[in-house]
Amino acid sequence: MSVSRRRTNLGMMIETCNLTFGYGKAPALFESFSWKVHKGEAWSVIGSSGCGKTTLLYLLAGLYKPRRGTITIDGQQITRPRPKTGLVLQDHGLLPWATVWENTYLGLKIRGFYGPDGRHAPLNEPVDTPEARSQVSRWLKRLKIDHLKDKYPAQISGGQRQRTAICRTLALEPDLLLLDEPFSALDAPTREDLERLIVDLNTESGLTTLIVTHNIEEAVIMGRQILVLNTGVNKDPAVFNNAYATAAHQDQAAFRSQCTQLRKLLGDLDEPPA
Repeated sequence: MSVSRRRTNLGMMIETCNLTFGYGKAPALFESFSWKVHKGEAWSVIGSSGCGKTTLLYLLAGLYKPRRGTITIDGQQITRPRPKTGLVLQDHGLLPWATVWENTYLGLKIRGFYGPDGRHAPLNEPVDTPEARSQVSRWLKRLKIDHLKDKYPAQISGGQRQRTAICRTLALEPDLLLLDEPFSALDAPTREDLERLIVDLNTESGLTTLIVTHNIEEAVIMGRQILVLNTGVNKDPAVFNNAYATAAHQDQAAFRSQCTQLRKLLGDLDEPPA
């Protein structure tokens, strides 16, 4: 096991500098928390309930503002959601009165109201055009739900609804994909299929990915680097460098060993100091 700060020659995607955040008068979840993610990296974020996993994701998405410190993504300080960040939640967030096609096209349609202004929608990208509709068709096919495009959410399975939510996000062509426990309610075959999809996207296109999970095995499969949060105040990031990401079906012994080491690290961080 290696716990360290990873160095790479890739450009910077995310940098938190002295980030401090807490809810109301409650103790801070993050205090002077500085952490870096480079472009094209695949990260998992794991820790026990209440440690701040989802909070960190919402901070990166621009939905929460830090008490102190800054968050920079691709050179831009985050004070609001940025159009090139994609967010996939556990709750699919589909419109029940809209078809799979309409739900997938929703983000592009909303962008069409603003136009490519660089604030609500990226500059120089298709917005509510035939090219944009072609993007939707391509992603529906890639996620194997193109045959369901005329169905409504109530007419499809939970896994198909989650595929639709992922497809809606990917149709926006993000450069950063944030996922908040998106597979936890799915059956094992569907979950494994979607895990492979996200891993493949990272490998093929260099899409920077961060997935929040409470599942140790999923964290090891999905993240080449794993950020481990503890139940107290998070000050210094504990980063588990994972040489066996995506290797669950290639080297079972090494995969199990990596899971065991991560489980031990989680236990050590949750133990109160002596």
